[in-house]
Amino acid sequence: TQQAVEFVGMPEARIPLAHATAYMCRAPKSREAYDALNAATEEIESEQTERVPEHLKNKHFPVNPDG
Repeated sequence: TQQAVEFVGMPEARIPLAHATAYMCRAPKSREAYDALNAATEEIESEQTERVPEHLKNKHFPVNPDG
């Protein structure tokens, strides 16, 4: 949609923007990601976590270890 605005400009880009909006509104909805995030958060909050070993605290790892 951003490409449509850049390509045709406003006000003509209102048409593809409206089309994209209608498409997204009519698309099937899923709670899968929402439910998975909540389940993971719940699991993390309910478990006893291990302490970070002292030698790993504030450790800086290279961004590209291969070179």
